[in-house]
Amino acid sequence: MQFGASSEKLGREIAQLELALEELETESAVPDVEAAAPNTPARPAPVRALPDHLPREEVVHKPASGACTCPDCGGTLRRVGADTHEMLDAMPVRWRIVRQVRPK
Repeated sequence: MQFGASSEKLGREIAQLELALEELETESAVPDVEAAAPNTPARPAPVRALPDHLPREEVVHKPASGACTCPDCGGTLRRVGADTHEMLDAMPVRWRIVRQVRPK
């Protein structure tokens, strides 16, 4: 009677360990999908350039002052280069009415 409770507890722990062992055996039996195809990329490479057939609108941002003069000598400045950035913009849906006329 004195040692009965701990021996039952030990039996439950053995049963739990056997269940855990069965789970590990079933996991190892299932083939790993990632290991089967190591050469396939996880994610496709992003497309860097937008298609040429899409219409483009160019917006040129000029200085707020309007004059491109040197603040020290007052001479005109020449253009060194330009930073460009393209962004894909979705136009809203265009609605139209289609009238169906059936003459009598």
